[in-house]
Amino acid sequence: MDEVRPLAGVLVIDLVDTGTELAGRFLADLGADVVRVEPPGGAPGRTRGTVVDGVSLDFALNNRGKKSIALDLAKASDVALAKDLLVRADILIETPATSGLAAAGLGPERIAALNPTLVHTAVSDFGGEGPHAGWVGTPDVHSAASSVLSRSGFPETPEPLLLPEPLPYVAASAQAAWDTMLAYYIAVTTGRGGRTDFSIQHALVNIFDPQIGSASSNTSMQPPRDIPRGRPEGRHLYPIFKAADGYVRICVLSPRQWQGMLQWLGSPEELTDPKWNSIGQRFGHPQVLTPYYEKLFAPKTRAQAVDEGQKLGVPIAGLATVEELSKEPGFAEAGAFTVLELAPGLSVTAPTQAIEIDNAKGPLPPLMGDPDSGREAVLALASAPAPVPHKPVDATGPVDRPLAGLRVLDLGVIVAGGELGRLFADYGADVIKVESREFPDGSRQTMDPKSPYGLAFAYMARSKRSLGVNLRTEEGRALFLKLIEKSDLVLTNFKAGTMDRLGLGFEVLAAHNPGIVLSESSAFGNHGPWASRGGYGPLVRASAGLSLAWRYPDQNPGIADAVTIYPDQPSSRLLAVGHLAQLLRRRRTGRGGRVGVAQVDVIFNALGAWLAKDSLFPGTVAAVGNERDTDAPRGLFALAGDDEWLAVDSQSAEQFAGVARVVGHPEWIDQADLATAQGRIARRAEIDAAVAAWAGGQEKHEAMARLQGAGVPASYMYRTQDVLDDPQLIARGAFAMFSHYPGIDSVEALAAEAVSTTIPTPPMGYVPAQGENTRQIAADLLELSPEQIEEYIASGVLQEPK
Repeated sequence: MDEVRPLAGVLVIDLVDTGTELAGRFLADLGADVVRVEPPGGAPGRTRGTVVDGVSLDFALNNRGKKSIALDLAKASDVALAKDLLVRADILIETPATSGLAAAGLGPERIAALNPTLVHTAVSDFGGEGPHAGWVGTPDVHSAASSVLSRSGFPETPEPLLLPEPLPYVAASAQAAWDTMLAYYIAVTTGRGGRTDFSIQHALVNIFDPQIGSASSNTSMQPPRDIPRGRPEGRHLYPIFKAADGYVRICVLSPRQWQGMLQWLGSPEELTDPKWNSIGQRFGHPQVLTPYYEKLFAPKTRAQAVDEGQKLGVPIAGLATVEELSKEPGFAEAGAFTVLELAPGLSVTAPTQAIEIDNAKGPLPPLMGDPDSGREAVLALASAPAPVPHKPVDATGPVDRPLAGLRVLDLGVIVAGGELGRLFADYGADVIKVESREFPDGSRQTMDPKSPYGLAFAYMARSKRSLGVNLRTEEGRALFLKLIEKSDLVLTNFKAGTMDRLGLGFEVLAAHNPGIVLSESSAFGNHGPWASRGGYGPLVRASAGLSLAWRYPDQNPGIADAVTIYPDQPSSRLLAVGHLAQLLRRRRTGRGGRVGVAQVDVIFNALGAWLAKDSLFPGTVAAVGNERDTDAPRGLFALAGDDEWLAVDSQSAEQFAGVARVVGHPEWIDQADLATAQGRIARRAEIDAAVAAWAGGQEKHEAMARLQGAGVPASYMYRTQDVLDDPQLIARGAFAMFSHYPGIDSVEALAAEAVSTTIPTPPMGYVPAQGENTRQIAADLLELSPEQIEEYIASGVLQEPK
């Protein structure tokens, strides 16, 4: 067995027929044997997305590293082979509506009887049960149904802006991989297999700019139901300015960063007042600052501006196009891209893995190949001796605190760091947030005088403990290393080299505990010349080509991503997947390791097909706004009411027939030219006009229900309040009331991440003040006497609440 790749020996059966195919590929990247079961002739995904010379770039990249076998589940011999695979499998990921398993007599109960320890993830658009079960979605529909669309765009522009199409499914894939790995960890440690009903809508509410969790820029730390209804103005938060050869974006948040910017501006007297150290002052007066910024950046190239800003400690990035990415030496030196031969004479530039293990991405798994190309290897897996089961137990219901017994030292900050720690705390790990007054977590800041922290911090810090310790002192580092000896995971999201400069690099940690697993998350990763750059999500999006793709194409620059937190949450899920995989490897080998995710790599994996297409046809990938040109009707239509919008995304003849019936044009169904996508595109103006006329008189819930009832992917544009009141999400237990601080009203918070037979609903745990648990941890884990604790607190090495 491969002792390096953490999921070596894990067998995954993949029958997913949605854009969440990446979930299985993430597991393949970590070493799992992923068998992609396709129908004879190949999966429908082979003809979807960007198709070049008969090859779907999306399908090829999303299924890299898997082994294909074609099975006709109407044949008894192929059903028998499917059973052989399921008996030996550790994980099954399927789309029940299209997999064919249930029709072949392999429904959930039969599968569980064949293999009681199997982890079964069933993926659907809205969930397998509930009032919206069976409804269908697409990336654009899910952008609307998760409320992300309501925050994409400008207040003064009538239409919201559809997200870049690849983003929703890639984010959902990261969540599916996390849910699956958590269930698999439960199976290995308890012997209990189980089934997870995974909803893409539910996942995106959790992972894509969640308004009810680690809050986006739009919430202003307000309770979810108090978030303003309209599209927020966010351009002043992470402003963009014209440079000599394009655009640059800055993220000046802390007083230290502002002082660097002030020096860069030449310290104009108007800006030297200490009041400008306040982020609220700066965000509240963009009209004062903007002229200074415009004058500073106009004569500089993007590279000049970034170089000067980095030297002054000012977070800044140049906005890149997709075409420029593969030509950037910094990304090439970091190993972000590779060249893949998809077919003879068809080679493309594509992203490498998003998850690093032991500070390296490792060998790139091969492409899957044609349908049934992996038959020989799959038959060998199916005929291998059945593995020793994980000691199945006779128990039902979710496993209480499945990560209990793990101790996590959480140095993570802001969203990507805070979310990762929360995932472990939610499921029972003892997560100790390590922090200090000298370098506080910026997400603790609050505008509420009654609370010692912001609501975003409360969401991310629930169920954690807080240890105040100054790691810049020799004594503080010694105490931290003593904790390392009693811990399992260390979570960080600093730029590369920070832990080494503290004297707490991985080699030092491993010397104190060979089983320790270190998380390293940063904007640009550990490798290449960009590794030393600090960065926030908006700067990563700018550098990775996403910002210029997320814009109104008729506005200049028209970039509308400022109020969206991305890719912080998907990054945290992929890190958590890597951590559980490393912990499973530790069970085999006794040694720990490292897990790394660069946020820029998460975006590159999301834009993989675009990168591949641009390498074949340079300059052809650009912002398309709300124009989806592959079928009709596809787009946004105004509903009755104020700023109410309907996403309709018909992409087949059957779905178009549903549209025709609902909007009152049944004659379209029998018109030969409308039987093809090309014919519908040719008459798009007519079709769109008819749909717009119908939608303009419709109430949003009724419009969505009528179209979905006809099998048409459609959703009105949810806002935060609509998410909270959605009957499907309520039925799935998506929310719970959260009392996070005495004297402050309870608020809704994210609860269950999916509907599962083994994964529990997280408790709404206590939120600690900074250093609140210092004395307890010092006594119980560090075994310090009361006198020693007092001495350390007096010297500032240990810290407790003021």
